[in-house]
Amino acid sequence: MPDISFLIACFNAERTVEAAIVSALAQHNVTVEVIVVDDVSEDGTLARATALAREEPRVRILAQEINAGPAAARNRALAAARGEWVAILDADDYVTPGRSERLIGLASEHASQVVADNLMRFRDDTPEVAWPLLPHRYGDEPFAVGLVDYLDRNRMTDGDATLGYLKPMFQRAFLQSNGITYDEGLRIGEDFNFVLQALCGGARFTITPQAFYYYRMVAGSLSRRLAPSDLEQLLDANDRLLAERPDEPGLHEAVQAYRRSAEDLATYSRFRSAVRQGAWGAILQGMAEPRLWGTMTQMLVHARRRRHVQQLAIRRAAGRYRPAAKA
Repeated sequence: MPDISFLIACFNAERTVEAAIVSALAQHNVTVEVIVVDDVSEDGTLARATALAREEPRVRILAQEINAGPAAARNRALAAARGEWVAILDADDYVTPGRSERLIGLASEHASQVVADNLMRFRDDTPEVAWPLLPHRYGDEPFAVGLVDYLDRNRMTDGDATLGYLKPMFQRAFLQSNGITYDEGLRIGEDFNFVLQALCGGARFTITPQAFYYYRMVAGSLSRRLAPSDLEQLLDANDRLLAERPDEPGLHEAVQAYRRSAEDLATYSRFRSAVRQGAWGAILQGMAEPRLWGTMTQMLVHARRRRHVQQLAIRRAAGRYRPAAKA
C-alpha cells in the first residue's frame, strides 16, 4: 500500500498534465501512486498520460466514457486509490518534492485527518512570477480549522485568499469510514463541499502557511467562471449537509454569513453580465439591489489588492524588490 495516492482529474490538459504527474512521482521519502482520470479530453491529454504510464508503473490511467465533470472524475480516482493518504492535484498544477513528507509529518504532529499547505499562484504566461494565496496575516505557524472557521474563511465576497482554494491531503480510511465522496451534481465548489463533509464528520483539519503547491492561473478556466445557477446548487448541497449537523456555538451565524456572501456574489455576477450584454432592464433591476453597491466596493478593493500583490511578485522575480527599512 503506497503512502499517498495522487488523484489527477484532467480535461484538455495536454500542455500541463505531464508536469503534474512528474511532480507527484518526484516526492521525497514517501511511496506514491498516481491515478489519472481523463474526462473525455478533446486534445492529446489521454495519449500523453498513457505514454507516461507505459514507462512508469506507479501511474494508472482511467478514461471516462462520458464527460461528467471533475467531481465524477475524482470519485472514480478515489474509488481506485490504495494509499494511506489521498492528495488532490489539478492537471494544471504541480507540487514540490518535499510536500508529501511535510504534510504527513504535520498530520502526525497534530493528529489530523485532513492537512493542507498554502499555495503559490503563478500566471500561465509568466511562470517565474509566483505569490502566496494566504497572506502574511495567517502567520508562520500551523493552525487548526474547525467547521465555523472554515465557513467564515470562505465567504465569497471577502477576497480570494479563502481556504477553499487549498488542495488538502485526506486520510483515506477516514473518508471511507464516513462515506465521503464528491458531490457529482456540483459544477463549482466541489472541493469546498468535500472538505465541509470531512469537517462535519469530525475531521481535524490543520494547515501550514508554508507553500509547497503551485497553482497555475489559466485564462478562461472553469473555476474562474461563475453561473448563479451553479452557485445555488452549491448552497443547496451545503445546506443539506449542515442541516444534519448538531448546533454548535457560532455555526448558525457562520452559515447565514456564508450564504449572504454567496447571494451577494451572485447578484454582482448577474449585474456584471447585464452590463457586458447591454441589457438595460437587468442593469436597472440590479441597481435597485440594496447590497450591490457594498459588494461592488468590496470586489474593487480586493481586485486592487490582487494587482498590488502581483506587481510585488513581478518586481521580486525581476530582482527589483527592496523591502522598506524598519524604523
